[in-house]
Amino acid sequence: MEQNINLLISGKNNRLSLSEFLAAVGIKAQKKGGPMAFPGALDILDKDDDGGLLLATTHHGQHLLLDDRSELLDSILEKGVLAFTRTQQTDALTVTLGDESGISWYNYYRDGKMQRSVTFEDTEPDEIGNPIPYEKNGVEPHSVLAAFCDSWKNLQKLEWEMYLRRNIEG
Repeated sequence: MEQNINLLISGKNNRLSLSEFLAAVGIKAQKKGGPMAFPGALDILDKDDDGGLLLATTHHGQHLLLDDRSELLDSILEKGVLAFTRTQQTDALTVTLGDESGISWYNYYRDGKMQRSVTFEDTEPDEIGNPIPYEKNGVEPHSVLAAFCDSWKNLQKLEWEMYLRRNIEG
C-alpha cells in the first residue's frame, strides 16, 4: 500500500512557535518524545492504528504538520487554517502527495480564504481559483511544495517530532 503524505505548512511570515501554530489551527496535541529521523518517525506513524499521532517540524521558520490519514486536512481543521491565515496575516498550504487511490492535490490559503485548489486525479489537473506565485514550475503538488517550502526530498532529511493528538476543535 502506498503511504499517504498529508501536509499542512504555515507561511514564512508566521511568528508563532510550533505549539502556538498547532493551537492556532485548532489541534490539541502533546509532544511525545524527542526529535527523530524521518524514516523511523514515518514507520511509527504508519503503525498508529487509532490515528492519534502526527509528525511536526519547523524548517526555515515554516511549521510543517504531517499525517498519513486524511483527517489532518478535514473541514474542521480547514476552519482553523482559514482563521490562522486571517489573524496571522500569512499564508498556508495543505497538500496530499499521492494517496492510496493515486490522487494528489493542494489547497492554498491566504487572508482567511482558500485562494487556490488543484487536484490531480486523472491526466489533467482540476484547477479552482487563480494561479499563485508558487506555481512557477507547474501546478504538480511536488513542484508547488518545493516553491512554497522545500522539496519533499529535503523535507525527509529533517528531524521530526511526534505529537499525540487529543482532539480537533471545531
